[in-house]
Amino acid sequence: MKVRILTKVTVASLLILFLFCSFIVADEAKKEEDNQQIAAADDKFKQGEFDSAFNLYIEALKADDTNFRANYRIGYIHLLSNKFADAEKFLKKAMNIEPDRREPKILLAELYHRQDRFAEEASLLRELQNEGSAKWCDSIKAVTPYQIESDKTETAVEFVLTDPLPVFKLKVNEKEIYVLLDTGAAELILDTEFAKELGIEATGGHMGEFAGGKKAPVQYSRVDSVDFGDFHIKNVPVHMLPTSGMLRLGNIKLSGIVGTVFLYHFIPTIDYPGGKLILRKKTDENYNKIKVMKDAITMPFWMAGDHYAVAKGTANSIGPLTFFIDTGLAGGGFTLSKDTLDMVGIKLDESKAFKGMGGGGELKAYIIEANEITLGKAVKEKVRGVYTGIMSIDEAFGFTINGIVSHQFFRDYALTFNFRDMELYLVKGK
Repeated sequence: MKVRILTKVTVASLLILFLFCSFIVADEAKKEEDNQQIAAADDKFKQGEFDSAFNLYIEALKADDTNFRANYRIGYIHLLSNKFADAEKFLKKAMNIEPDRREPKILLAELYHRQDRFAEEASLLRELQNEGSAKWCDSIKAVTPYQIESDKTETAVEFVLTDPLPVFKLKVNEKEIYVLLDTGAAELILDTEFAKELGIEATGGHMGEFAGGKKAPVQYSRVDSVDFGDFHIKNVPVHMLPTSGMLRLGNIKLSGIVGTVFLYHFIPTIDYPGGKLILRKKTDENYNKIKVMKDAITMPFWMAGDHYAVAKGTANSIGPLTFFIDTGLAGGGFTLSKDTLDMVGIKLDESKAFKGMGGGGELKAYIIEANEITLGKAVKEKVRGVYTGIMSIDEAFGFTINGIVSHQFFRDYALTFNFRDMELYLVKGK
């Protein structure tokens, strides 16, 4: 009898052990399947296929809504499209899942910056031990930044020069200066010497990285006012950097650069054929007006970091490629990373090398040419470009940026940015 009981107990134990092992095997198989799905989503994200990546991350969340990677990347993709409420929800969830991870905090700080929520940004930057930027946010949080005083809903300033890059006048703290237009820059940048003349003191700073991997210190501050056409704009955040030596423009002394973060607070049109920069207030009427512009080529774009507007295109019929919309490449219509140059069959020619100037100082550059560059459905043939060496942004945001589309590509168009609906509009000049 004892033997029979022991046998029954042993069989029952083995059955329980078998079921337990089956559960472990099934659980491990499920984890492996989830890992493969996340890996597939990550691969799509790296290629800049954000919609496909988003769908795969959503599927991963259905299996496990506590998956850090899926929550973080879904928040990131929402941020790329300026969908702030959704981005904040998923980034905060990722932070709660893994409180010690820096990645979602960095993106959430960027989200606050895009919305001028400087107090919240300062708090988060201190968690990230970025005291220089936190102090700058502290100096702005008590005021209303980019406050427009004007009864007009639209204004424009004519270019003094359009080539090699657009230059125009504006007033900073009532003093008129020449500034360069460059979507490769972030905030309004003031020349350090000019800032000293105005008595503007730095409240923060960082080491910036520029073309060719060059580095230079960038300081932060705020000015009381900027006058652009009919717009009197109060409490404008600024960066400070030596700008006077960047370009040689005859007798014109450049004292600043207008970048994407400044433009972002308006509905801007860079009208190259018309020779002017148009700024509109963010009203429903103005949004409706730009969305029905006649003969406009419309395409989606995304925003990475504080000012990196990226869109899809091709080079020499190879693509889709992800391009940074950086209008500040003087004398050039594009540049590509070295890997992308090789991919599209463009070789560097030492006989076409020259010394150029970027934000970080002198650098070696090469003249290059593409048979064709496209951005959305906009096409330009025989495009001259400039190669300046290692692109510091090509893998900086978790997805590949293959190159830059710049001034000469856009020269025949009026380029309008819709930062609300994340669309670019290109209208060719007559």
